Amino acid sequence: MSRGQEAEVRPINTLITIIVAVFNGEETLERCIDSIVHQTYPNKELIIMDGVSTDGTVELLKRYDKEITYWESKPDRGIYHAWNKALDHAEGDWICFIGADDFFVDAGVLARVVPKLKDAINHDCLYAYGQVELYSDKKQRVVEKVNDSWEIVKKRFKRGGFLVHSGSFHHKLLFENSGGFNERYKICGDKDFLFRKLKSRNAYYINEVIIRMSMGGLSYSLEAKKKMLGETLLIWKDIPMTTFPWILYFSLIKVTSYRIIKNIIGAHSSTRLANVLRLLRRKNPYWDQ
Repeated sequence: MSRGQEAEVRPINTLITIIVAVFNGEETLERCIDSIVHQTYPNKELIIMDGVSTDGTVELLKRYDKEITYWESKPDRGIYHAWNKALDHAEGDWICFIGADDFFVDAGVLARVVPKLKDAINHDCLYAYGQVELYSDKKQRVVEKVNDSWEIVKKRFKRGGFLVHSGSFHHKLLFENSGGFNERYKICGDKDFLFRKLKSRNAYYINEVIIRMSMGGLSYSLEAKKKMLGETLLIWKDIPMTTFPWILYFSLIKVTSYRIIKNIIGAHSSTRLANVLRLLRRKNPYWDQ
């Protein structure tokens, strides 16, 4: 483990902290780390929290020890506990969380983003986000680009819509004022955080692709999305939000319908049907067959 940069003089320019939580991520973590350490923007730090992986993740972290500002391999209570622990080590002005199977689209992302983060402050925005490309590792191609402008997302927020969180930037004041992520939620703690922080505050939209995020197959997506939507409804009630989350309920109906169809015609045929429906909407096939 290392914390070599702690002894260095804090740079005058904006410091970016990138946090990655991982468990058994040997297959994709190296790609993620490479995309971070090869960023041309110099004022950055990388924190990686491993949940005691049993594959080759720890050996990989040891190999990259000099490039990682801080890392540990200790038990955690889930991704949001890992993120909260990482925040204790973060020194950055802005903090970015990305998944172990996600990666920056090119080496110049941070260099292009930092001036926009300064502009975000001028607009009284403490949260900034950009576009995310959903990426199929099996097909080795981008399937879809998500995250619209704040004018569009803001309206969806009020109806239960949300944006993809990976690769977005949080000013340190967001955490200093009210702590980190609610560990009660297992898969939607980031949505809880954003709903609370953006309920009465604007976000800053960066009109370019920041991250490529790996995606799974239809069966995994359906199970994950059902759990995600259920937990998001709990969050909606807990905050509480004052508007009706029709987008959440519509998504639940859609996921339930897909699950019924999958049980009737099988996983392969339902995947083909889902992709045909996407093609009819002039979208790329989403799931690997």
